[in-house]
Amino acid sequence: MKRFRDWAALRKSGSGFFPVCCRIEDVISVFPGGCADIVLTNPPYGVSGSVRAAPGRQRELSRSGSDLLLYTFIRASAHLLRPRGRMVMVNRPGNLDRILTGCAAFGLGPDSLQPVGETGKPAALVVIGALQSVKGVMKLLPQLSVAEMNGRSVRITEPG
Repeated sequence: MKRFRDWAALRKSGSGFFPVCCRIEDVISVFPGGCADIVLTNPPYGVSGSVRAAPGRQRELSRSGSDLLLYTFIRASAHLLRPRGRMVMVNRPGNLDRILTGCAAFGLGPDSLQPVGETGKPAALVVIGALQSVKGVMKLLPQLSVAEMNGRSVRITEPG
């Protein structure tokens, strides 16, 4: 993948929002550091061999990866963010210790944690917010509740 050579022209295109798809391992060599205000990421939740088998190779890659893959996502996010830029990550509660360790290692200061799951049950997911180059106090936000599950679609509602 070629490095973006005319980053300024891309930024002037008007939308201000640039969805990007590339291998996470290539982010640092493809994109200039400090080019994003926000990075939204949903890395694979498990380590290869520790999650249930997927029906196909692509699905398997989206569910799990190496022990270092989660840290690779955090490092790429930190690279992309401007100072005070925000990373938002969705992951499993069981990975929270690794996420916090990765944030500390790559200069991200976690500032919010929001559980997501069925009302009255432990969280199935967490949403972690972190700021580039900022250390502060992390707030625990109210749980987002899964109100309805229908096949692949999930509707999330605020509690109350």
